[in-house]
Amino acid sequence: MRYEARMAFTTTAVAWALAGATAAGAPMVSAPIDVHLPDHLRAPITEAAEAELDPKRGPENARQILERARSEAARRPRDAMTLQLRIAALELRRTFLTESTLDEGQRYEQALATFSRLDLAEPGFAGWLERTLKRRPEVQANLQKGGTLQVAVLSRGAIDRETLERSLRSAFEQSELPFKLAFTPPKAADYLLKVSTENLTRPGQKPAVGLRVVVESTAEDAVGDKQRSSRALEADRPEAAAEAGARWVGHVVGRDLVARFLADRGLPMMVRGPLSGGSVPGLPAGGGHHDHEHDH
Repeated sequence: MRYEARMAFTTTAVAWALAGATAAGAPMVSAPIDVHLPDHLRAPITEAAEAELDPKRGPENARQILERARSEAARRPRDAMTLQLRIAALELRRTFLTESTLDEGQRYEQALATFSRLDLAEPGFAGWLERTLKRRPEVQANLQKGGTLQVAVLSRGAIDRETLERSLRSAFEQSELPFKLAFTPPKAADYLLKVSTENLTRPGQKPAVGLRVVVESTAEDAVGDKQRSSRALEADRPEAAAEAGARWVGHVVGRDLVARFLADRGLPMMVRGPLSGGSVPGLPAGGGHHDHEHDH
């Protein structure tokens, strides 16, 4: 399954987000949509995640919480779109759970797959994984047998390996996922994370860094091909640009590592995407993981 194919879910979620924002009259943003969840939006998204997982409240109450937060963020286009993307993912999960052609375990797996395109520390990720594992005992057994994500981080450029490992560890601990993360030498690793950092600062412009990332499995029978992604970040200070790059690796590339780990243990939709598709009529497909962002 090529990387372009697994981006189909991202396109679907973004399409739902754009369609929902347009219908709600939310402001549009010309900058790329960033799935990284900023700290100042964590409270309402956590509240919504708790509501969605609560049988007495459920997804409708969760949507109301997110819509209220989006309304409050109406004058902050990036924040409004971040919240709209979470509304889209919520609706995709609700849709995926009603797919009558799949068994219960598959329906929950494809609902869980929405988190493979959000933030590693996304509220609700651990809760949805728990729900899915209850319906997929064979995957639970695989995690109990091989429940450590062993990754080797290889760094070249302005952001050193120790900084990247700290960022990955922080995001992983915040996720509260029920397995372990360990950093190992390349020969002992299940996954290799290669990060190359380049100074993109031009005369008279703000400091900027570019990151090129490769994530690959060392196993021959792994789900999915080698994955490449890139990111350009600018900030008011060189240190802030580097810090933003490290955060992106921890929260977004770390999510990709976790998705591959879960796919290799019996949840392939975490890499290949949901079986149901969930396309939105009238909105074109597309995708890619190459973008640019300003960070303070």
